[in-house]
Amino acid sequence: MKIENDIDTIALPKQEIQANINKELKYIGSVMHRPGHTLFEINLNTGAIKEATIERKVSIGMDGNPVFQSKVQVNAACYYLEALNKKNAKRKFLKMFKE
Repeated sequence: MKIENDIDTIALPKQEIQANINKELKYIGSVMHRPGHTLFEINLNTGAIKEATIERKVSIGMDGNPVFQSKVQVNAACYYLEALNKKNAKRKFLKMFKE
């Protein structure tokens, strides 16, 4: 009589080696915020207009006063401009590309 021994094999999960992609922060520019205006982003691929997402930070400076910093989350396929409302942003964008 022949006894077959079944060896249980454990399938180890494949470990993928992922290269660390260094995301470089690139300074694009700065814009002074005009009171009453909103920053809009226009997607160049789809043509959608929406408000840009702004990350605001507050820290305390060396003199004890608060220091405010704002950063825009930049999308590669979007153009940014400041306008009073969506209708005005669309008009400014179209005017810029007519010239």
